[in-house]
Amino acid sequence: AKTNAYRNLGIVYDVDSKGDSALIYFTQSLDYAILLDSKQEIAMSTNNLGMYHWNKGLLGQAVKYFIDAKAIHEAINDTIGMSSSLNNVCLIYNELNQSQKAVPYCEAALTFRRAYRDTMEILQSLNNLGIAKEHLGHWKASRKHFEEGLALSQFQGFEHMKDEFLAGLSNIHILEGNYTLARQAIHQG
Repeated sequence: AKTNAYRNLGIVYDVDSKGDSALIYFTQSLDYAILLDSKQEIAMSTNNLGMYHWNKGLLGQAVKYFIDAKAIHEAINDTIGMSSSLNNVCLIYNELNQSQKAVPYCEAALTFRRAYRDTMEILQSLNNLGIAKEHLGHWKASRKHFEEGLALSQFQGFEHMKDEFLAGLSNIHILEGNYTLARQAIHQG
């Protein structure tokens, strides 16, 4: 219970932009989880430290925490935790314009998310993968991910994600010089 309380306090302070307090509570959460030898709590606290560093703009340190968290989740066979950590690494590499590094993490996160069938997380991974492949100039592959995401978001009624996929598709159409399809995608949103 203490580990969770410390972690929750860290999240509150992190969201309120009180980073020093957030770091203290995330660290206390990790220390207490280690004391209890709770692998699940260690992984969650490690992931939170990754989020803290990400929010501070310390992306290299954030990646290390997320990769550490992923290894712990993997050791305890927590596929949901693994997919979250993998997705976070994907997002950071995309943010760093290192999409070549992002793609394997995006693909692995998507594979796990398909396996446990969380539609919202599948949609997020499809969008992240579409963005990464767009940055690499792999427009056909990017379009495929955006089209799959669009169809799934429409089928499941996730309107806010539908707009993300239409924006991605319009970008691809513009890059390919197909302005008619770009206009259609924009007007669908």
